[in-house]
Amino acid sequence: MATRPASLHSGAALAGTQARALRYHAATVSCWQIPMSMHRRLTLLLLLAPCALRAEVLLERIGQPGFAEAAYAVGSQCTIDATGQLAQHYRLGGELGSSRVQQLQLTGAALRQKIRAASGGEILEETYPVDAETWIYRAWKPAADGSAVEVLLYEENGGTGQRRINQDRAARMLKNFLDLNCSGALQD
Repeated sequence: MATRPASLHSGAALAGTQARALRYHAATVSCWQIPMSMHRRLTLLLLLAPCALRAEVLLERIGQPGFAEAAYAVGSQCTIDATGQLAQHYRLGGELGSSRVQQLQLTGAALRQKIRAASGGEILEETYPVDAETWIYRAWKPAADGSAVEVLLYEENGGTGQRRINQDRAARMLKNFLDLNCSGALQD
């Protein structure tokens, strides 16, 4: 079972998937990035605790460059959480980066229904060019134990040379929903 991006950042050392998830899902500025002395940090901890909270991520789109010169190596990550927060993070050549956060008005029940439907989809596997870009689209379905199960919607992986496509209609809709909201077409 995959681990959903954390909804509460504890600052504790995390391993493997959880550490990567936190790195990619820092949709808001962490309280710990505010420059101040340790004493002030501890004093303000209770006041600033809400800064560390993260809503559960429902949808995610990740783009990684393939074999490209640094000036053209653009990586991106876009998430939509349960509160409707759209967070976009961009990297260029591993040296430059930016983030943008926007509030969406979601139809939450319909979105969760589509995620549940997509979780039962058959995955079609095909070959894909090695060293090409990687695009991963996934959703996170809540599990009974409070964790979440990763639902693959679509993947073109230039690292593994594999394309995986969830054949469920709901998965295609969610992929298109991510493209619509993460492409920049809706930006002011």
